[in-house]
Amino acid sequence: HFIQKNNHSRVPSTEECKALQAWCGTQRQLYRMKYGSINNNKENNTVPSAALSDERESLLMDIGFDWERNHESIWNERIHQLKEHKHQHGHVNVSNKDGVLGRWAETQRTE
Repeated sequence: HFIQKNNHSRVPSTEECKALQAWCGTQRQLYRMKYGSINNNKENNTVPSAALSDERESLLMDIGFDWERNHESIWNERIHQLKEHKHQHGHVNVSNKDGVLGRWAETQRTE
């Protein structure tokens, strides 16, 4: 339902979405295990038994699941949110009191 409603699988870190965000993070970790970036035994080319199954991977792919939640994709998501904020409010003056976007903006200002 989330992907259908929002057209993406970048679940926000809000209290309402906390469980879904954690589940998505687990799927990404299992995916990385399967393809070698976590504990893949490259010597004998085996995939850990805990890795994401082909069936589950296929189901997630079919709904457009975003496998990459790295710093760059998070930064791109926040800049998009900031643009939306400007469009709605006419400014980009968010503070750390404004949730995740505000904390991100504060970090950008200090770097």
